[in-house]
Amino acid sequence: MRNDCASCNFSRRTLASIILLCSICFCIALEATGIRAGAQTPATDASANADWLKSLQFKNASLASFGGIKVHHTPGATSPVTGKQYFRVSPYSGNLAVRSLLLSQQPGSVAVAERWIRWYFDHLNPTSAADGVPFEHFYLEDGSGETVTVVPGDPRLDRYNDATDSAAATFFSVLRAFLHAGGSKAILLVPESKLRLHKMAGALYALQQPDGLFWAKANYRAKYLEDNCEVFEGLVALKEIENQVYYANPAGVGRCELALQKLKHGIITELGSPDGIWKVTKFEDGKIQTPDTDRWYPDMQCQLWPVLFGVVDAASAPAQKTKILLQTRWGGNGRPNWSTDALTVNGGFVNADVAYGAALLGLRSEARTYLKTVEAAKFPGAQAPQRFAWPFTPLDAGWMLLLCNALNSPH
Repeated sequence: MRNDCASCNFSRRTLASIILLCSICFCIALEATGIRAGAQTPATDASANADWLKSLQFKNASLASFGGIKVHHTPGATSPVTGKQYFRVSPYSGNLAVRSLLLSQQPGSVAVAERWIRWYFDHLNPTSAADGVPFEHFYLEDGSGETVTVVPGDPRLDRYNDATDSAAATFFSVLRAFLHAGGSKAILLVPESKLRLHKMAGALYALQQPDGLFWAKANYRAKYLEDNCEVFEGLVALKEIENQVYYANPAGVGRCELALQKLKHGIITELGSPDGIWKVTKFEDGKIQTPDTDRWYPDMQCQLWPVLFGVVDAASAPAQKTKILLQTRWGGNGRPNWSTDALTVNGGFVNADVAYGAALLGLRSEARTYLKTVEAAKFPGAQAPQRFAWPFTPLDAGWMLLLCNALNSPH
């Protein structure tokens, strides 16, 4: 994933939250963490995040927007010709939001996911998915007026596909999470859906190179650490789908397993290093973008991706080196502190993805501090206009839900 344009609702930063417990004993425990018991703001109320995320979904079944999830409750683009305001639907952002909603076991998540999956499958067609994954789509407030072009010639508002590898892989992750949450495999057995899924898988496989890594797009030949970690999880999911849903496709399982082996080897050998600091990107000419860990995005941020998407275990030596790096480089020693200066480290955006990764690495106290920081800076009150103000996306809400679960887990 890459940085997005805030003025067009293009965000990839995230916030995070702790579930507010109501019983007296849990309230006492919550007070002990340093978070105000009774504070009903998004930073301490997981259900509020889930409800907001679900409220962004278009639900008029008679429209092509049905199941799409808006990037924000405010418009993301304005037509220079008609002056009409459009709401953006991002395949990537929606995928990770729905994935998190399912993994956090929020009520109603399966229904939200099924509608999203149908939207995604319906838009895997030659018009909407010329690159193999859906373009970003735009709709009027009521869900009508579907278009992939709001401003002709604008690279982000005209047939825009941020990254084929991530958009395909994260959809496979959604499908696996959907099945694990009790969703019916029938949606995957529809012949047209099965055909489109395997066509998208083919588009993804075509991006893998001899070193095992994946290009972001066929016409954008950079191999990002973040994207390749997302592809790793996506291929794990696809292999399971081939095994459990499409029993008569052993060739699909074998192809997926081979791609996975090559990819993990490529991530470790091409983007890893003995000192535990992950490289940011490998380009088509073989040049490597080494990280400047004094720069948050993408250099420091991407260090958490191997843990977030299962390339390495949180207890592994590389992951623990990432933990030390985060604390030494961004613990306040001449740079902002990622947990106490949450809105400073990344130009006004927050990073609940990194906070969640930090919690997985054992930095639970710091992650709780992060939550209090976000609450004070981003959500000073509980009134509707102050809640979920931009920049904040369903992707952000999703990472908040996962962080919430992690901090309320005994481990």
